[in-house]
Amino acid sequence: ADSYIWSALSGPAPKILDPQAFSLAVTAPRVKSDTQIVYRFSAEYEDHTENRNVVIMIRNSIPDPSIALPAKASWNGAAPLVLRPTVSNAAALKDVPNAPPLRYLWSLSAQLADTSQAGDSLKLSNPSGDGVMNVTLCMDNGGEANCAVTPVTVSRTSSGLAGFRTRGSDPVSVSGRSLFWRVPGRVRMWNWQGILLWEGRGRAGEITHMNAAAAGALARRRARLELLP
Repeated sequence: ADSYIWSALSGPAPKILDPQAFSLAVTAPRVKSDTQIVYRFSAEYEDHTENRNVVIMIRNSIPDPSIALPAKASWNGAAPLVLRPTVSNAAALKDVPNAPPLRYLWSLSAQLADTSQAGDSLKLSNPSGDGVMNVTLCMDNGGEANCAVTPVTVSRTSSGLAGFRTRGSDPVSVSGRSLFWRVPGRVRMWNWQGILLWEGRGRAGEITHMNAAAAGALARRRARLELLP
């Protein structure tokens, strides 16, 4: 023949890189079920053209991941929260020869925390506010992506100081940056990361003042109070 032409007639045919080559090499696309692809090979002669159809059957042998996330999660922000999916067909995925890599795409409906991804996990840290954020994971291994969603309720650790303003039996009460001591004592103020923000002591009837960092963390409900002897 004077020339050759390959063309795709039906099915999820990959791109033909060299349609005028004598031979055709293709990589099977991912399919949900056994799927047929039809190619046409045309040979161009001086006075006529001859066509031959080539049928290729792609068998579905690579399963898509089946995933789930915890039904719901509650997080007080005192320590990072790590989310990992459960892959119910993990064994079947590993049994595939030259198994394609798993890909993870995480997203949040409301950005109430910092995020970092490491392999198959998502770590939430540094909560910026209270509320509910939906965490979504879409996962695939080259085929159809499967997605799972879980709500995370963020309720940052309360400082405990609010209670001191209402209970007369507490050793210290607080208003703004000021602490009023009913009995002698000592306190430490920690942030949600466990970093010491302020330490103070007072005598009965005395008023002391915390520093700006401790007061700011308290106002944002991102501090906790430790009473010392």
